[in-house]
Amino acid sequence: MVHASIVCCKRVYLCFQICFVFTVDHWYSLKKTILLLLLRLLLRLLLLLLLLLLLLLLLLLLLLLLLLLLLLLLLLLLLLLLLLLLLLLLLLRLLLLLLLLLLLLLLLLLLLLLLLLLLLLLLLLLLLLLLLLLLLLLLLLLLLLRLRLLLLPLLQLLLLLLLLLLLLLLLILLLQLPLLLLLLLLLLLLLLLLLLLLLLLLLLLLLLLLLLLLLLLLLLLLLLLLLLLLLLLLLLLLLLLLLLLLLLLLLLLLQLLLRLLLLPLLLLLLLLLLLLLLLLLLLLLLLLLLLLILSLLLLPPLLLLLLLLMQT
Repeated sequence: MVHASIVCCKRVYLCFQICFVFTVDHWYSLKKTILLLLLRLLLRLLLLLLLLLLLLLLLLLLLLLLLLLLLLLLLLLLLLLLLLLLLLLLLLRLLLLLLLLLLLLLLLLLLLLLLLLLLLLLLLLLLLLLLLLLLLLLLLLLLLLRLRLLLLPLLQLLLLLLLLLLLLLLLILLLQLPLLLLLLLLLLLLLLLLLLLLLLLLLLLLLLLLLLLLLLLLLLLLLLLLLLLLLLLLLLLLLLLLLLLLLLLLLLLLQLLLRLLLLPLLLLLLLLLLLLLLLLLLLLLLLLLLLLILSLLLLPPLLLLLLLLMQT
Protein backbone atom coordinates (compact mmCIF):
# COMPACT_ATOMS: atom_id res chain seq x y z
CA MET A 1 0.00 0.00 0.00
CA VAL A 2 2.84 2.43 0.89
CA HIS A 3 4.67 1.54 -2.34
CA ALA A 4 1.55 2.28 -4.43
CA SER A 5 1.08 5.70 -2.79
CA ILE A 6 4.76 6.57 -3.45
CA VAL A 7 4.36 5.67 -7.15
CA CYS A 8 1.20 7.77 -7.36
CA CYS A 9 2.95 10.80 -5.81
CA LYS A 10 5.82 10.46 -8.29
CA ARG A 11 3.36 10.48 -11.21
CA VAL A 12 1.56 13.56 -9.85
CA TYR A 13 4.92 15.35 -9.51
CA LEU A 14 5.74 14.43 -13.12
CA CYS A 15 2.39 15.85 -14.31
CA PHE A 16 2.98 19.16 -12.51
CA GLN A 17 6.46 19.34 -14.04
CA ILE A 18 4.89 19.05 -17.53
CA CYS A 19 2.43 21.86 -16.66
CA PHE A 20 5.31 24.11 -15.55
CA VAL A 21 7.18 23.58 -18.85
CA PHE A 22 4.02 24.38 -20.81
CA THR A 23 3.47 27.63 -18.88
CA VAL A 24 7.07 28.72 -19.62
CA ASP A 25 6.44 28.11 -23.33
CA HIS A 26 3.23 30.09 -23.01
CA TRP A 27 5.17 33.10 -21.62
CA TYR A 28 7.53 32.97 -24.60
CA SER A 29 4.52 33.05 -26.95
CA LEU A 30 3.22 36.10 -25.06
CA LYS A 31 6.48 37.89 -25.85
CA LYS A 32 5.93 37.12 -29.52
CA THR A 33 2.41 38.58 -29.34
CA ILE A 34 3.82 41.80 -27.83
CA LEU A 35 6.15 42.14 -30.83
CA LEU A 36 3.22 41.57 -33.15
CA LEU A 37 1.27 44.32 -31.39
CA LEU A 38 4.14 46.75 -31.96
CA LEU A 39 4.20 45.80 -35.64
CA ARG A 40 0.47 46.40 -35.86
CA LEU A 41 0.91 49.88 -34.36
CA LEU A 42 3.47 50.76 -37.03
CA LEU A 43 1.12 49.50 -39.72
CA ARG A 44 -1.65 51.65 -38.33
CA LEU A 45 0.51 54.79 -38.56
CA LEU A 46 1.47 53.92 -42.12
CA LEU A 47 -2.17 53.45 -43.06
CA LEU A 48 -3.06 56.86 -41.65
CA LEU A 49 -0.34 58.48 -43.75
CA LEU A 50 -1.59 56.70 -46.84
CA LEU A 51 -5.12 57.88 -46.20
CA LEU A 52 -3.95 61.48 -45.97
CA LEU A 53 -2.01 61.17 -49.23
CA LEU A 54 -4.99 59.62 -50.92
CA LEU A 55 -7.28 62.46 -49.89
CA LEU A 56 -4.80 65.05 -51.13
CA LEU A 57 -4.52 63.32 -54.48
CA LEU A 58 -8.28 63.20 -54.85
CA LEU A 59 -8.50 66.94 -54.22
CA LEU A 60 -5.80 67.65 -56.81
CA LEU A 61 -7.57 65.42 -59.27
CA LEU A 62 -10.86 67.25 -58.86
CA LEU A 63 -9.16 70.62 -59.29
CA LEU A 64 -7.48 69.47 -62.48
CA LEU A 65 -10.74 68.18 -63.87
CA LEU A 66 -12.43 71.50 -63.20
CA LEU A 67 -9.60 73.35 -64.87
CA LEU A 68 -9.78 71.01 -67.83
CA LEU A 69 -13.50 71.56 -68.28
CA LEU A 70 -13.02 75.32 -68.11
CA LEU A 71 -10.36 75.14 -70.79
CA LEU A 72 -12.62 73.09 -73.00
CA LEU A 73 -15.42 75.59 -72.62
CA LEU A 74 -13.05 78.39 -73.48
CA LEU A 75 -11.88 76.47 -76.51
CA LEU A 76 -15.42 75.95 -77.72
CA LEU A 77 -16.18 79.62 -77.30
CA LEU A 78 -13.12 80.50 -79.31
CA LEU A 79 -14.16 78.16 -82.07
CA LEU A 80 -17.59 79.70 -82.19
CA LEU A 81 -16.00 83.09 -82.39
CA LEU A 82 -13.80 81.82 -85.16
CA LEU A 83 -16.80 80.64 -87.12
CA LEU A 84 -18.42 84.02 -86.73
CA LEU A 85 -15.28 85.66 -87.95
CA LEU A 86 -15.21 83.40 -90.96
CA LEU A 87 -18.73 84.42 -91.76
CA LEU A 88 -17.62 87.99 -91.59
CA LEU A 89 -14.68 87.10 -93.74
CA LEU A 90 -17.08 86.40 -96.55
CA LEU A 91 -17.65 90.14 -96.56
CA LEU A 92 -14.20 91.32 -95.52
CA ARG A 93 -11.72 88.84 -96.87
CA LEU A 94 -8.62 90.93 -96.77
CA LEU A 95 -8.80 92.42 -93.30
CA LEU A 96 -9.54 89.41 -91.16
CA LEU A 97 -6.88 86.96 -92.25
CA LEU A 98 -4.41 88.15 -89.66
CA LEU A 99 -7.03 87.90 -86.98
CA LEU A 100 -7.76 84.35 -88.06
CA LEU A 101 -4.11 83.51 -87.82
CA LEU A 102 -3.94 84.91 -84.32
CA LEU A 103 -7.00 83.01 -83.24
CA LEU A 104 -5.67 79.78 -84.65
CA LEU A 105 -2.40 80.29 -82.86
CA LEU A 106 -4.32 80.86 -79.67
CA LEU A 107 -6.21 77.63 -80.27
CA LEU A 108 -2.96 75.84 -80.81
CA LEU A 109 -1.59 77.11 -77.51
CA LEU A 110 -4.75 76.12 -75.70
CA LEU A 111 -4.58 72.64 -77.11
CA LEU A 112 -0.99 72.30 -76.02
CA LEU A 113 -1.97 73.37 -72.54
CA LEU A 114 -4.78 70.85 -72.61
CA LEU A 115 -2.35 68.14 -73.62
CA LEU A 116 -0.08 68.99 -70.69
CA LEU A 117 -2.99 68.90 -68.31
CA LEU A 118 -4.02 65.51 -69.57
CA LEU A 119 -0.53 64.19 -69.04
CA LEU A 120 -0.55 65.53 -65.50
CA LEU A 121 -3.93 63.95 -64.96
CA LEU A 122 -2.57 60.63 -66.17
CA LEU A 123 0.32 60.82 -63.71
CA LEU A 124 -2.00 61.65 -60.85
CA LEU A 125 -4.27 58.77 -61.72
CA LEU A 126 -1.37 56.37 -61.77
CA LEU A 127 -0.14 57.63 -58.43
CA LEU A 128 -3.62 57.42 -56.96
CA LEU A 129 -4.15 53.86 -58.09
CA LEU A 130 -0.71 52.80 -56.91
CA LEU A 131 -1.49 54.23 -53.50
CA LEU A 132 -4.76 52.39 -53.55
CA LEU A 133 -3.03 49.10 -54.32
CA LEU A 134 -0.55 49.72 -51.54
CA LEU A 135 -3.42 50.52 -49.20
CA LEU A 136 -5.19 47.29 -50.05
CA LEU A 137 -2.02 45.28 -49.54
CA LEU A 138 -1.52 46.86 -46.15
CA LEU A 139 -5.12 46.10 -45.34
CA LEU A 140 -4.56 42.45 -46.20
CA LEU A 141 -1.45 42.39 -44.04
CA LEU A 142 -3.31 44.03 -41.17
CA LEU A 143 -6.12 41.50 -41.44
CA LEU A 144 -3.64 38.64 -41.41
CA LEU A 145 -1.94 40.02 -38.33
CA ARG A 146 -5.28 40.59 -36.70
CA LEU A 147 -6.32 37.05 -37.49
CA ARG A 148 -3.12 35.72 -36.00
CA LEU A 149 -3.44 37.86 -32.89
CA LEU A 150 -7.02 36.74 -32.40
CA LEU A 151 -6.53 33.05 -32.91
CA LEU A 152 -3.18 32.38 -31.25
CA PRO A 153 -4.18 33.29 -27.66
CA LEU A 154 -7.46 31.38 -28.00
CA LEU A 155 -5.72 28.31 -29.32
CA GLN A 156 -3.12 28.47 -26.58
CA LEU A 157 -5.83 28.77 -23.95
CA LEU A 158 -7.71 25.81 -25.38
CA LEU A 159 -4.58 23.69 -25.53
CA LEU A 160 -3.79 24.58 -21.94
CA LEU A 161 -7.29 23.57 -20.87
CA LEU A 162 -7.02 20.33 -22.79
CA LEU A 163 -3.74 19.53 -21.14
CA LEU A 164 -5.14 20.26 -17.69
CA LEU A 165 -8.15 18.07 -18.36
CA LEU A 166 -5.93 15.27 -19.52
CA LEU A 167 -3.87 15.60 -16.36
CA LEU A 168 -7.00 15.52 -14.23
CA LEU A 169 -8.19 12.48 -16.13
CA LEU A 170 -4.85 10.80 -15.47
CA LEU A 171 -5.14 11.62 -11.78
CA ILE A 172 -8.65 10.17 -11.69
CA LEU A 173 -7.46 6.99 -13.32
CA LEU A 174 -4.52 6.74 -10.94
CA LEU A 175 -6.50 7.51 -7.81
CA GLN A 176 -9.56 5.51 -9.00
CA LEU A 177 -12.15 8.25 -8.44
CA PRO A 178 -15.86 7.63 -9.20
CA LEU A 179 -17.17 7.13 -12.71
CA LEU A 180 -19.41 10.22 -12.71
CA LEU A 181 -16.44 12.53 -12.41
CA LEU A 182 -14.81 10.75 -15.34
CA LEU A 183 -17.94 11.28 -17.45
CA LEU A 184 -17.99 14.94 -16.51
CA LEU A 185 -14.42 15.36 -17.71
CA LEU A 186 -15.24 13.62 -20.98
CA LEU A 187 -18.09 16.06 -21.53
CA LEU A 188 -15.72 18.95 -20.94
CA LEU A 189 -13.36 17.50 -23.51
CA LEU A 190 -16.19 17.36 -26.03
CA LEU A 191 -17.05 20.99 -25.34
CA LEU A 192 -13.47 22.00 -25.96
CA LEU A 193 -13.47 20.14 -29.25
CA LEU A 194 -16.60 22.03 -30.26
CA LEU A 195 -14.85 25.29 -29.44
CA LEU A 196 -11.97 24.28 -31.66
CA LEU A 197 -14.41 23.63 -34.50
CA LEU A 198 -15.92 27.08 -34.02
CA LEU A 199 -12.49 28.63 -34.22
CA LEU A 200 -11.84 26.81 -37.46
CA LEU A 201 -15.10 28.17 -38.88
CA LEU A 202 -14.07 31.67 -37.88
CA LEU A 203 -10.77 31.17 -39.65
CA LEU A 204 -12.59 30.09 -42.82
CA LEU A 205 -14.78 33.19 -42.72
CA LEU A 206 -11.77 35.45 -42.41
CA LEU A 207 -10.11 33.69 -45.32
CA LEU A 208 -13.22 34.35 -47.42
CA LEU A 209 -12.97 38.02 -46.49
CA LEU A 210 -9.37 38.06 -47.68
CA LEU A 211 -10.44 36.50 -50.97
CA LEU A 212 -13.03 39.23 -51.45
CA LEU A 213 -10.38 41.87 -50.88
CA LEU A 214 -8.18 40.24 -53.48
CA LEU A 215 -11.06 40.32 -55.96
CA LEU A 216 -11.50 44.01 -55.25
CA LEU A 217 -7.82 44.50 -55.94
CA LEU A 218 -8.15 42.80 -59.32
CA LEU A 219 -11.15 44.96 -60.16
CA LEU A 220 -9.16 48.08 -59.41
CA LEU A 221 -6.36 46.88 -61.65
CA LEU A 222 -8.84 46.43 -64.50
CA LEU A 223 -10.17 49.91 -63.88
CA LEU A 224 -6.63 51.24 -64.02
CA LEU A 225 -6.13 49.66 -67.43
CA LEU A 226 -9.38 51.14 -68.68
CA LEU A 227 -8.42 54.61 -67.50
CA LEU A 228 -5.05 54.33 -69.17
CA LEU A 229 -6.69 53.37 -72.44
CA LEU A 230 -9.08 56.31 -72.25
CA LEU A 231 -6.29 58.73 -71.52
CA LEU A 232 -4.28 57.41 -74.43
CA LEU A 233 -7.29 57.93 -76.65
CA LEU A 234 -7.59 61.50 -75.42
CA LEU A 235 -3.94 62.13 -76.14
CA LEU A 236 -4.34 60.80 -79.65
CA LEU A 237 -7.30 63.08 -80.23
CA LEU A 238 -5.35 66.06 -79.00
CA LEU A 239 -2.48 65.23 -81.29
CA LEU A 240 -4.90 64.99 -84.16
CA LEU A 241 -6.27 68.41 -83.27
CA LEU A 242 -2.80 69.85 -83.21
CA LEU A 243 -2.06 68.42 -86.63
CA LEU A 244 -5.28 69.85 -87.99
CA LEU A 245 -4.48 73.25 -86.59
CA LEU A 246 -1.05 73.19 -88.14
CA LEU A 247 -2.60 72.25 -91.43
CA LEU A 248 -5.04 75.09 -91.05
CA LEU A 249 -2.23 77.53 -90.44
CA LEU A 250 -0.49 76.37 -93.59
CA LEU A 251 -3.67 76.78 -95.53
CA LEU A 252 -4.11 80.27 -94.20
CA LEU A 253 -0.63 81.14 -95.31
CA LEU A 254 -1.56 79.92 -98.74
CA GLN A 255 -4.69 81.99 -98.49
CA LEU A 256 -2.54 85.07 -98.48
CA LEU A 257 -1.64 84.13 -102.04
CA LEU A 258 -4.94 82.61 -103.09
CA ARG A 259 -7.55 84.67 -101.28
CA LEU A 260 -10.61 83.55 -103.10
CA LEU A 261 -10.15 79.80 -103.24
CA LEU A 262 -9.60 78.70 -99.67
CA LEU A 263 -12.57 79.96 -97.69
CA PRO A 264 -14.80 76.87 -98.05
CA LEU A 265 -11.94 74.66 -97.01
CA LEU A 266 -11.35 76.81 -93.94
CA LEU A 267 -14.96 76.51 -93.00
CA LEU A 268 -14.87 72.74 -93.32
CA LEU A 269 -11.71 72.46 -91.29
CA LEU A 270 -13.08 74.62 -88.53
CA LEU A 271 -16.25 72.61 -88.40
CA LEU A 272 -14.16 69.48 -88.17
CA LEU A 273 -12.24 71.02 -85.29
CA LEU A 274 -15.45 71.85 -83.55
CA LEU A 275 -16.68 68.27 -83.87
CA LEU A 276 -13.41 66.89 -82.59
CA LEU A 277 -13.49 69.17 -79.60
CA LEU A 278 -17.01 68.11 -78.81
CA LEU A 279 -15.88 64.51 -78.95
CA LEU A 280 -13.02 65.37 -76.64
CA LEU A 281 -15.44 66.96 -74.22
CA LEU A 282 -17.55 63.80 -74.20
CA LEU A 283 -14.51 61.67 -73.53
CA LEU A 284 -13.50 63.89 -70.66
CA LEU A 285 -16.95 63.60 -69.18
CA LEU A 286 -16.63 59.84 -69.46
CA LEU A 287 -13.30 60.07 -67.69
CA LEU A 288 -14.93 62.08 -64.93
CA LEU A 289 -17.57 59.38 -64.51
CA LEU A 290 -14.87 56.73 -64.28
CA LEU A 291 -13.10 58.75 -61.63
CA LEU A 292 -16.30 58.97 -59.66
CA ILE A 293 -16.68 55.20 -59.92
CA LEU A 294 -13.11 54.82 -58.76
CA SER A 295 -13.78 57.05 -55.76
CA LEU A 296 -16.85 54.96 -54.94
CA LEU A 297 -14.70 51.86 -55.10
CA LEU A 298 -12.22 53.54 -52.81
CA LEU A 299 -14.84 54.17 -50.17
CA PRO A 300 -15.36 50.54 -48.92
CA PRO A 301 -11.68 49.77 -48.23
CA LEU A 302 -11.24 53.18 -46.63
CA LEU A 303 -14.24 52.63 -44.41
CA LEU A 304 -13.02 49.17 -43.55
CA LEU A 305 -9.63 50.57 -42.63
CA LEU A 306 -11.21 53.23 -40.49
CA LEU A 307 -13.33 50.63 -38.74
CA LEU A 308 -10.27 48.51 -38.08
CA LEU A 309 -8.42 51.50 -36.72
CA MET A 310 -11.39 52.40 -34.54
CA GLN A 311 -11.64 48.88 -33.21
CA THR A 312 -7.92 48.58 -32.44
